[in-house]
Formats: sequence, structure tokens, C-alpha cells
Amino acid sequence: MTSELWLPGTAEFAFTAPDMSGTVVQISFASELQRALRELNERTWQANLSDIAVWRRNGPVDVPDLLELRAQFGFAVLFTLANLAIENRLPMKLDY
Repeated sequence: MTSELWLPGTAEFAFTAPDMSGTVVQISFASELQRALRELNERTWQANLSDIAVWRRNGPVDVPDLLELRAQFGFAVLFTLANLAIENRLPMKLDY
């Protein structure tokens, strides 16, 4: 099960509980999401903050065979949101 709700804080565990709508979801902490995203970046692109900002600014690429560029955009959005959640001590809810 993948976390759908990230809470402010620095705990290193996940748990399941009902979300605001009563649906049982896995809950983790924004610091763990940030750590996982940094690890993903280190193992793949090794992008710096400037690169990530450019990926986010460029937006989603609407060319079917450019999965890498779409992945970079998605990463940049989630990375930015995770950092903002930590800085502002806000929860994050994955909504799809």
C-alpha cells in the first residue's frame, strides 16, 4: 500500500487510518516523502534545484514517446509540494 496522506513531522513510519472522508488509507510523514524523492533523484537524474525548477516550469510534455520528460515534471511538482508542506507544516493528500 502506498501512502496517500502525508502529515507534517519527521517520524519514520507509516500507518493506516481513515482519512477525512472515512476511507482507510496509508499515512506517512512529509519528511519521509521528501527523503524518498531525494533518494530517487540521487539514483536517477542527480538533478540540482535549478534543474527541478526548470522541469516544473516547463510543464507536462504532450508528446507520447517522451515519458522521461513527463516523469521529470511529475517529480518536480511532487518534490516542490513536499518541500512546501514541510516548510509550512501542512498535510498533503494525494487525490487521483
